[in-house]
Amino acid sequence: MKKVIKGKTYNTRTAVLIATATRKLASPHPYHQCEVLYRTESREYFIHGSGGSMTRYSKFHNKKRHPGDPGIRPVTKQQKDYWLKSKKNRNYSFIGEMISDSKKTV
Repeated sequence: MKKVIKGKTYNTRTAVLIATATRKLASPHPYHQCEVLYRTESREYFIHGSGGSMTRYSKFHNKKRHPGDPGIRPVTKQQKDYWLKSKKNRNYSFIGEMISDSKKTV
């Protein structure tokens, strides 16, 4: 998925996948949620997520909540750190590794 937000491009195909967190419920359960944390080449972070009708990704239609479409939202380094910490400590399947925020030197 590719999206331009405030002039910055976020693309799941070209970004580095850092971690995936999936709430341990089968889709299409209303609380099912899957979020994937990425880092762009310019060291910007974003989350690509989707979820059921009782998650932040839900949409309202005819005064009812429905499962939403997948979306991308940029996050700061502090939000990224909080996301990693909170997903590890809750009811989520967590796959990923911590990566260094420092630039690699050769």
